[in-house]
Amino acid sequence: MKHKNGFIFRFLVLLLTALVMFSGCGEMRQERKLREEGITLLNSGSYSDAAEKFAAALKIKEGKKQGDLEKDIRSYLAEAEYRAGDYASADRTYAELIGQNGNQPAWLYLRTVCIVRGKGSADDALSCYNTAEETSDTEKKSSGTEALRMNALYALGSYLTGSGKDDRTGTALSLYEKAAGNETRQNAELFNRIGMIYFGRKNYDKALPDFEKGISLLPSGGSGTDQNGGSEKTAAALYFNEASCCEYLGQYKKALEKFEAYEEKYGPDEKAQHEIVFLKTR
Repeated sequence: MKHKNGFIFRFLVLLLTALVMFSGCGEMRQERKLREEGITLLNSGSYSDAAEKFAAALKIKEGKKQGDLEKDIRSYLAEAEYRAGDYASADRTYAELIGQNGNQPAWLYLRTVCIVRGKGSADDALSCYNTAEETSDTEKKSSGTEALRMNALYALGSYLTGSGKDDRTGTALSLYEKAAGNETRQNAELFNRIGMIYFGRKNYDKALPDFEKGISLLPSGGSGTDQNGGSEKTAAALYFNEASCCEYLGQYKKALEKFEAYEEKYGPDEKAQHEIVFLKTR
């Protein structure tokens, strides 16, 4: 009888183990199914629907041990929320990823943008960006991470300068100039931003070289491209700002030539025409 009871006990243990394993396999299959459905929606541009699929997949293992699959799904969830413009949710998801898996520059740069676009704390955004910078300095660089870095830098810089506070603007300038100190990060947009801060401070002697440097980084055709960190808008701004600096520095003939060249390149412009009329009287 004792032997029989032992056999039944072992049988029940094996049966329970099998049921647990079967349940776990079923959960994983469901997770993977929802993940694939989410990726399909994400690739089709249905970001909010994709986020719902990824969130549902994560719900399956809620409160249980999280593995690489859940990390992967959570990363997709953050991307879907980000692309959907739900920056508050994306911020929370990136914070969870970082908390569970450690600091990764890509997540930190993306979280910086989420904080900024979600109108969060400038101090939090700055802290997140600085942590990303410290982390990325010890890790292998990639073109993807560098693109995220510059995107985060510009978002944070605009947020700081947009506050109208001189100390915040000074912080943005320091961040920009630190980036400009690395040749691989130098581009037209970056130097236009640096120049605009000095221009706003009426430090035209400092602003002019930055605008000139930005122009020198444009392609030979004189227009901005994404590859060179700018756009046609950036290129036009650089030429206009360069001419304005020359005017404020009393270089009237040079300023007139540059404003006329600007109009010849970009067409009639009310602001440029106003400056041209003024400069012709000097």
